[in-house]
Amino acid sequence: MIVFEQFGFTKGGQIAISVKDVSWKSSNRKAELNPSSMGFFLARDSSFSTIFMNDSLQSNDESFCVLSSRYVKLLFNFNDLSLNTSTYNGSTAIDEADEYSLVFGNCQPEFEVSMYVHTEMYNLQDGAKNYLPVGQTFLPKFFS
Repeated sequence: MIVFEQFGFTKGGQIAISVKDVSWKSSNRKAELNPSSMGFFLARDSSFSTIFMNDSLQSNDESFCVLSSRYVKLLFNFNDLSLNTSTYNGSTAIDEADEYSLVFGNCQPEFEVSMYVHTEMYNLQDGAKNYLPVGQTFLPKFFS
């Protein structure tokens, strides 16, 4: 797992993610890619220990993948990539206010993945995008 970014969302906050030029390779010629085993998800910061505990408990179960954990909000997996261009563009609204981490999960560690990623996380304040997480506010301007 790779943590990309942490952000404090209010209810109705938004995350937009765009990936392009996605590619993968494996040194094991017999390895078969399962596109649903790689993708991006949001996890509450308070859930990380639970996710890792479940992951280690289930490590003997080869079918377990963090992307299917009930403790994460799946944004997309590689099944959702555009077939012709290996790209994805999407956004989602946050249902419950909290501190979240954007994470890339790869449940097939025999594959190395390369891609360009652009993210945008913000809360809505009076209909305008506010790129400051919960708990941080704009500082007032002082004039001389």
